[in-house]
Amino acid sequence: MSGKEEKVNSFGRRTWDKEEYARLARERVEEIRNKRNGKNTEPKKTKAHDFFKQRMEDLKKIDSMNKISLVADSVTGGWFACEVCRRKYKDNLAYIEHLNSNEHLQNSGFDARDQQEVTLEQVKDRLETLKRIKDEERLKDDTQYDIRRRIEIKRKRDEEEALRKKQRTEKKRKKVAEKTEPNETTNDPMMTMMGFSSFK
Repeated sequence: MSGKEEKVNSFGRRTWDKEEYARLARERVEEIRNKRNGKNTEPKKTKAHDFFKQRMEDLKKIDSMNKISLVADSVTGGWFACEVCRRKYKDNLAYIEHLNSNEHLQNSGFDARDQQEVTLEQVKDRLETLKRIKDEERLKDDTQYDIRRRIEIKRKRDEEEALRKKQRTEKKRKKVAEKTEPNETTNDPMMTMMGFSSFK
């Protein structure tokens, strides 16, 4: 730009050649792609299943949720490493953040836009198969639930609880009655005149 004459608008402000800068940006993106791949080819596309399988393996390395794991730097290489991007991270949060980054997704060849859309019928079929599998597992289970037997057990428990509650209330009534009964041995006329039943 130093050898070129700068364009100026009517107010004396510099104007930019948008087409030239767009061309330079495209060249820079192409150059980055060539450096990344080592040649002039697009990164290979991976299937969503393979991508998510690799992602789950990476996340299993971390295994603790809502915790930061710092890894000591040692000769053996104590870090979380991304083989795809050739980067190393000392803590798991930075590693997970990298796994979600656009750079990692592009390097691994995953493009969400290339994935086929799932239709409503496919979703319904999948849910039906999962339900059928769950029902088969339930039938294999030896513990069959008899609803009548369970109702009878619940009724017996309720009756026992009601009986215990009734016995407790009767005990309390007896204690209160014993305390309120006037003791005939201490039937002093002075105490009755003053309204005392006992000094206990």
